[in-house]
Amino acid sequence: EADIGLRSVIRLPMISGDTVIGLIYVFLTDASHVWLEDQGGLLRSFAEQAAIAVRNARLYEQVNKEKQRLHAILEQSADGVMILDPALHITVFNQSLSRMTGWPARKAIGKMHSDVINWQSLKTESTLNEAIENGWPLPGSAHLYVEGDLKRYQSDSSQGGAEIISLAMTYAPLLDEDGNMINIIANVR
Repeated sequence: EADIGLRSVIRLPMISGDTVIGLIYVFLTDASHVWLEDQGGLLRSFAEQAAIAVRNARLYEQVNKEKQRLHAILEQSADGVMILDPALHITVFNQSLSRMTGWPARKAIGKMHSDVINWQSLKTESTLNEAIENGWPLPGSAHLYVEGDLKRYQSDSSQGGAEIISLAMTYAPLLDEDGNMINIIANVR
């Protein structure tokens, strides 16, 4: 048996709420060391901070996994999905919508909605911009449905006439607890 010089040990629980999430061991090799009262408080404070850090790291990992899962769901959806910020800039543009419109997501993201979704003709009454100018969304209002034809994006303008595609978009407002718009989520077919 090897003597590694340990003379005493203190075990500090890392507690988060009512749950012990780990233990910290402090080993002393100096047999003459005397524990002072404030050292115990300092070590307990350290253990509390370590517990908070471990809990936050676990929460971050859970949030990150959920974010990756939701991203995968959006990207693999058969329907086109687009998310707009309150100023109508595109923040999400999934693969299905790219295939429908011809817009690569990397080019569409950050652009104004009206720059990417440029209707040539409408089968419904108004565009998203017109509906917003007329007060949409009202509290408790229904989703906005817009259907029409638009030019499919072409990166090479020398390919001849632009292809026209018919799309139907359902816009759903995402509001905060005060009724302020956080995002607009568009499902596209």
